Amino acid sequence: LVAAVREAHGEVHGDTAAILADFAGNHYAKPIESLTGDELAEFRTEYLVRNAWPSAKQQDVIEESIELVFETAGERVPERRS
Repeated sequence: LVAAVREAHGEVHGDTAAILADFAGNHYAKPIESLTGDELAEFRTEYLVRNAWPSAKQQDVIEESIELVFETAGERVPERRS
């Protein structure tokens, strides 16, 4: 999935997809497309800024990157429930 995002949408989105894959696998032991809206919110507000040190460009396009990852996986971005 990460390679497909990188190939189709470039390095910035590919780098964010790789960070998201690490988060999904390391924190929840599941694939990206199985993350919930609440887990994605945790990724955006806590994990990304504390553990990944995203570039300014990554921060600017984080929502787009997440959308592209889920689009590439053939899924809709889940909504946050809480």
